[in-house]
Amino acid sequence: MFKALLSAGLLCLLGLLFIFVWRVFSLGNVLDGMRQPAGLVERGTLPFPIPLERWRESDSEELAFWACDSAEFAHGYARGSLRFENAAAARHTIIMELRAVLKEGQEPRLVYRSPPIPPGHMLNGDKLDIALPAGTYDAFCVAVACGPDGKTPMAQSDQQEIKLTINN
Repeated sequence: MFKALLSAGLLCLLGLLFIFVWRVFSLGNVLDGMRQPAGLVERGTLPFPIPLERWRESDSEELAFWACDSAEFAHGYARGSLRFENAAAARHTIIMELRAVLKEGQEPRLVYRSPPIPPGHMLNGDKLDIALPAGTYDAFCVAVACGPDGKTPMAQSDQQEIKLTINN
């Protein structure tokens, strides 16, 4: 009888410990993020009109792209509303890099690097490369023009500000 009560008590204690660890380390969000697919680069344009003045171009006309000015995520591991489009008239494949200020007074840190986006393609939603805690972050993105191999950096755009919001 005593062994049965001790076993039941230990099982309850282990269950409470599991729930505590689950909540503290947000394991539910990690598992949810693992089930969500990463963003895919697709041919075409984003499913909403983009005003002409929102398109970014470099002086050399090597880059012509659009990037969202804010992105929201349900939690740090979730796929969010990151959106980028490389214009069909662009000369190069681009890779979008996103850097965020994680703590006041620190240098911005690379939190996202997109897959290569060829001209005439877009990325409509993706996950960050680094899971961020809940909060609002000041960030900026740059478009990196790639060489013919689609990987070698050739040029870079000016910085564009993006506001990141992680909800949970």
